[in-house]
Amino acid sequence: MMKDIVIIGGGGHAKVIASVLKRHPLWNPIGYLDVVNKGYLLELPYLGMDETLPRIMKDQEVFNAVIGIGQIQNTEDRKKIVRNIESIGISLPAIVSSRALVNEEVKIGDGTVIMDG
Repeated sequence: MMKDIVIIGGGGHAKVIASVLKRHPLWNPIGYLDVVNKGYLLELPYLGMDETLPRIMKDQEVFNAVIGIGQIQNTEDRKKIVRNIESIGISLPAIVSSRALVNEEVKIGDGTVIMDG
C-alpha cells in the first residue's frame, strides 16, 4: 500500500526527490510546499507554504514529508524546519531510491534521502 508524502521545497533538489518518489513502490508524492508557487513540479501541484502542512495533515491525512530543500547557508535553518515538521506529528522517513546501491550494513536514519546510483 502506497503512502502519501509531501515534499518540502520546490527547487532543483526537490525535483530530484520528486523523481525518486514517483518511481518508488511505497511513496505517493501528492505535491510540494514552498515560499513561492513555481507551478507544477514534475506534474506535482503546489500545495502552499510550509504553514499549510498542518491543514494537509488534517484534511488529507498525510503524515509523511521529505525535505527537498537543497543548499541552505545556515544549518540552524534546516534544523528549525525539521523541528517544525516533527512538532506537528509529521514523520520524515528515510527515502531510498529503487535505483540506489546500498550495502546491507549501512544504517539509514530518518530524514535521509538516498538518490539513484
